[in-house]
Amino acid sequence: MASPVPRRFTIDRPRSLLEYYYGVSPEGSEDQRLYVRRRAASRTNPDLVLYDGPNDQFPVRAVSHILTMSPRFKLGLGDPADENAVVWEDMTRPLGLANNFSWSMLLHAPDNGSGRAERRSFVWKRTRHVTADGMAKSALSSRNWKLLEGRAGADRDGTVLAVFTGVIKRGLCGTLQVNVDYGAEFDTMVFITCLSLYERARRD
Repeated sequence: MASPVPRRFTIDRPRSLLEYYYGVSPEGSEDQRLYVRRRAASRTNPDLVLYDGPNDQFPVRAVSHILTMSPRFKLGLGDPADENAVVWEDMTRPLGLANNFSWSMLLHAPDNGSGRAERRSFVWKRTRHVTADGMAKSALSSRNWKLLEGRAGADRDGTVLAVFTGVIKRGLCGTLQVNVDYGAEFDTMVFITCLSLYERARRD
């Protein structure tokens, strides 16, 4: 059964500087909270690990390697512990487009009509005007992005598939609103790409 759209998720972080995680909670459904572990990366350990539940005892849904000295991210859809159960994708910032980050995935979306998976491209763009429904953009936050289909540098923007609106409030990162229902794998990629951008901005 299709999920209602738009769907909104609150993204939070611990108030303590000694804890390293993000939480992703559907509005009105705290029991479906997802846990995202943050840690210093190494050659083998990812920067972010998204779990399919409220702690790290649940299965891994996705990981992100935030590459140092490079505007690239290496994203794993699935658990890298099983090389047959993970699909690797890249998110990149095209040359000359500082606020655009492109990624793609094989997608079984209900709107393609064929039922077959097809590779589709998406781009996160920093936005000053688009917000999650009912929210106002904080003048102090530069962590606001909208997700569009297509490639970076397109002549014009299309339908906003998702939008993240950052907030300046202790313990909170902001609200992620997903405006389409393209399935669980698409949602997972939206979560991990958005959080990767947020984490890199936090470090910068």
